[in-house]
Amino acid sequence: MGWRIVSTLTSGRISGVDIFVMHLTEELRRRGHDARILLTRAGKEEVDAMPLPTSAPVDSLPPAWRRKRRHRRHALREYLVSLGECIYMPNYDFCHSPISARLPATVRTVGILHSDDAMHYDHVRQLGRFWNRIVTVSQRIAETCRAIDVPADKLLTIPYGIPVPSEPRSVVREPRDPIQVIYVGRLEQTQKRVLDMVAIMDRLADRGIPFRMT
Repeated sequence: MGWRIVSTLTSGRISGVDIFVMHLTEELRRRGHDARILLTRAGKEEVDAMPLPTSAPVDSLPPAWRRKRRHRRHALREYLVSLGECIYMPNYDFCHSPISARLPATVRTVGILHSDDAMHYDHVRQLGRFWNRIVTVSQRIAETCRAIDVPADKLLTIPYGIPVPSEPRSVVREPRDPIQVIYVGRLEQTQKRVLDMVAIMDRLADRGIPFRMT
């Protein structure tokens, strides 16, 4: 077996990071690593709860999520230390990741900046010096990290966007067939710019272009 790798999530909810962690864990296991997901707030009711994978181990912290934060952090540290040599990836679990500063050398921490969002930059400012590696998912995020003095020797950029064709796919449609506009994501402006959909629909309506929004 290869490395023991622990990716933390809070309680399992619909988000790009959760989906990424599930796919990554499955792929790491396929490559021979002992990869698993750890829920740090298991049992917390989420309005956007998502089924967890059955193809990879999913553990949870022993103390219920209602216990005090310091107790949960202590439980996470004890869990990681008990694994011996391992890799810890806190992802967006900002509440528990400060244990990075108190982990022994047997636990290596890999922080991932999943988006160009202020909370991820705050995360790396506070804890980046304790992480062994810092992964950014775009070159833009890497450049911002360098600008805020994140150690360059720890940075590694691994894009996980989707491939975009160099030319748009040719679609044959009748002149009055409505354009299909589909939005997939949380109804949030700061990260998702969902209100841009309003401007898009206004422009289509102004130009007399029929469309269907989903």
